[in-house]
Amino acid sequence: KDEYDQKYNSPYSDKRIYIFNITEETYSSVGEKYLIALKELIRLFPMVDIVYSHDDDDIYLPGALDKFREKLTANPDHIPVFRFRYPDGRLVWTEPGLTCGNVGSAIFAVPNDRERLPRWGTRYEADFDFLEGCSKVWAIDWHDAVVCQVRPHEIAVSG
Repeated sequence: KDEYDQKYNSPYSDKRIYIFNITEETYSSVGEKYLIALKELIRLFPMVDIVYSHDDDDIYLPGALDKFREKLTANPDHIPVFRFRYPDGRLVWTEPGLTCGNVGSAIFAVPNDRERLPRWGTRYEADFDFLEGCSKVWAIDWHDAVVCQVRPHEIAVSG
């Protein structure tokens, strides 16, 4: 066990963690439907114990994964939902509550319990749909800490 696991007596100490990272190159070369299929496939991996997901423009801040592990260790039947920050300073979520547009895939982590996890859907709001499905099985805990920064997007100029 590492120092973190000893400090928190983590049930995830001997677990494998997979972070599903979608790069711009992957997204542009394979398209959205393929990536949704990959997210669904990751959910089914038996050797993965905690599932995180983020997109090409999401950057985890230092200590973010420790925050997820700490909360999952303290409350294994609760899904921690943190916040992310846009480049202009806006935060998501605005108020704690499971509503469409108030969550993003990079701000929550779930135990990979294949019997209880919902499927990752195909619509743009699939992160909300997934978390809503999870909320039928696990309690959702809202935390004020910001764990993710959205990378600034290039601005297209027409003319």
